[in-house]
Amino acid sequence: MNYVLSGIIGSVAGWLVPRLLRTIRLHPATAACLGGASALASYHVIGFTGIFPRGALGLVLASLTGVAVMFLNLRTCFAPRLPHVTAVVRVFLGLFMLASGLMMWKANPQPGETLPGLQPGPLADWLQAVIDTGYLWQWIFTFKIAAGVLVLIPRTSTIGILAAFPYYVNLLIYTAAMANVWLFLSVPAFAATVHLILVHWHVYRHIFVRPEASA
Repeated sequence: MNYVLSGIIGSVAGWLVPRLLRTIRLHPATAACLGGASALASYHVIGFTGIFPRGALGLVLASLTGVAVMFLNLRTCFAPRLPHVTAVVRVFLGLFMLASGLMMWKANPQPGETLPGLQPGPLADWLQAVIDTGYLWQWIFTFKIAAGVLVLIPRTSTIGILAAFPYYVNLLIYTAAMANVWLFLSVPAFAATVHLILVHWHVYRHIFVRPEASA
C-alpha cells in the first residue's frame, strides 16, 4: 500500500512541477510518469533506513525527495541519451548508494562485535572478517556515501558513476557466490550502473579507446 501511495504522491508532484516552473518543458503525462517512478525508487531505497521519520511523514518526504532529485538531474552537465529514463535510474543508484552507506555508518560495528541477526555461515564469516579489520567497514560506507552524493549531483555524476562501476561488479559477484538473498538489490544496482555508463559513453570512451592520431 505504501508503494502505491508513494507512486501517487510522485505522480502528482511530477505533474505539478512543470506547471509551477515554466522553464521545465515536459508533457504533463511524461512529468507524472517520471515523478511516480522517481518517488518509488526513492521510497524503495531510503524509506526504511531511518533517515526519514516513520509513517505518513516519512513516506511523503521520501517520495518528494525522489521527485526533486529527478528534476534536478534532467539538467545534466553531460547530456546523456534517453535523458528522462537516465534521470530516474540516477535517482535510484545515487540514493541506493547514499542510503546503504548511511545504514552501514549507523551500524558501524567495531572489531570483535557482530552484526545482529546474522545466521552462522560463509556470509557471516566474511562480514565478521571485514569488521575485524578495523577499517574496511568504515572505508566502504565512506566510499558509498561520497559516491552516492557524486552520482546525484549533475556536474559530478559521471565521476560518481565511474567510481560505482567496479564496486557493483564486485557486489554482484559477491552476492551471487555467497549471499543469494541480496541479488534482488545487487542486480538492479549493477544494471543501473551499466545503463549510466552506456548513456554517457561519449564521455567515457576516451578512457578506453585510444584517440586517433592527428593528421
